[in-house]
Amino acid sequence: MKLATISTSQHKSVPALFQDGLYYPLPYPDMRAVIEAAPLRVPPNF
Repeated sequence: MKLATISTSQHKSVPALFQDGLYYPLPYPDMRAVIEAAPLRVPPNF
């Protein structure tokens, strides 16, 4: 597992965790946040 950043089409950086080929978006930009969103199968620069 590693911390990653997803660049959206609106050119915003979204903090995410990358694990097993899945990106888990973080609701908040800190590691204490609970991952609530469903995992996304997207390339690093989405």
